[in-house]
Amino acid sequence: MGENFTARQGGTLLATNSHFTPYQIPLSLSLRQMQVFLRVAELLSFSEAGRSLHVSQPALTRNVQQIEEIIGARLFDRSTRKVDLTPVGMQLLPIARRVLEEFETACSEMAHFIEALKGNVNVAAMPSVAAALLPQTIAKFQQRYPNVDFRITELQSPNIAEKVADGACDFGVSVQAQNNSRVTFRPLIHDDIYLVCRADAPLASRKSVPWTVFKDFPFIAMVPGCSIRAIAESVFRKLQINVKPHYECQHLSTALSLIEAGLGISAMSSLMILQHMKYGDLVALPVIQPCANRPVGIITRVGRSVSPAAQQFVKTLLAEAPRLVRTASSHVTIQHRISVGQSIPKITQSMLSSK
Repeated sequence: MGENFTARQGGTLLATNSHFTPYQIPLSLSLRQMQVFLRVAELLSFSEAGRSLHVSQPALTRNVQQIEEIIGARLFDRSTRKVDLTPVGMQLLPIARRVLEEFETACSEMAHFIEALKGNVNVAAMPSVAAALLPQTIAKFQQRYPNVDFRITELQSPNIAEKVADGACDFGVSVQAQNNSRVTFRPLIHDDIYLVCRADAPLASRKSVPWTVFKDFPFIAMVPGCSIRAIAESVFRKLQINVKPHYECQHLSTALSLIEAGLGISAMSSLMILQHMKYGDLVALPVIQPCANRPVGIITRVGRSVSPAAQQFVKTLLAEAPRLVRTASSHVTIQHRISVGQSIPKITQSMLSSK
């Protein structure tokens, strides 16, 4: 009669006959012996299995005989012309496959765990993200993975997707790339846009301002390629208002200094404002009609798996970025003064859930 084999804890293999009377056989099969059995069972050839496993046919035969002695039943019917599985062999086959697959999975998970404990994370990010989100997230991450090193490359948003697509970094944190099918975008936060002006400017007493006010004051803009400038110019076109930059700046600190000198106003995101909170004479006002923000997310290369260390850091970033945003948002007022020790600028109220 045929026998059904099922795995049991405690180092035994439980066999049940057709009358469902169980008896136990000590399970002393090694993984190597399971590999031998599986290869012969799949190839149904001792010679081919021996070549595949790089062992001689006599050694392979001895291994199979040892397995059969442990099991207490023949696993193969052998003749001069062919090899077939016995009923017991056919019942053992899926068990052996499952044991070896689970062992390989466990080894892979262990390797990923060990690699994540040490390694390198290479991330490309917009300067505002690099300054406002990454430091605290890295600090949280290194509480668990202190031996992971980081390389942070600060780029304007159009260059980040190309950097990721070319494999020059593990992933990027930026706005969604346009017309680049080589990368994917996973939403992280929404970064609200504000008008920034001097605290003594006529606009400073307002609770919010429409986009149309930009045509009435000198506009201090970031260089082309900055995502905030692209959003502002898109709004200007939709509203059919003519706003040309009086000043263009490569660095955010320069733009803030120009505003502080009373030379004009600018459109900036909450992350940009949070990055430079030392400018106590400036005010950030919500911009409405329409309200605008930039979705910030994680950019990865299509078809490429990142390193285990980078995978763990992305998980930490997905958890920490919304928390950092909520913490900052809990301190905001409608009118946001950019100053150390005063209210922290609002970053976002709406979050995109990660799936």
